Amino acid sequence: MLEVRIYRVDCPACSTLEQMVVNICEEKNIDTNIQQITEVQEFIKDGITGIPGLALNGKVKLKGKLPTKSTLEHWIMDAIKQTR
Repeated sequence: MLEVRIYRVDCPACSTLEQMVVNICEEKNIDTNIQQITEVQEFIKDGITGIPGLALNGKVKLKGKLPTKSTLEHWIMDAIKQTR
């Protein structure tokens, strides 16, 4: 199972990132556990300096910008491969 942490506040970019993750995982039939992290203390603890932020299986992949769909898909597929 892919563990996804989305660091977010109420912003369009954060919502877009979450929807991108959901769409890719549905397209690829990937079982995911998506957690929405909204507490600033958690952002700081995990080293997130900008939003949206993203961690896959505990590894921070994104801070403060939206990735392209192909980049996000690559990160997700790499995270899946590393768990096998």
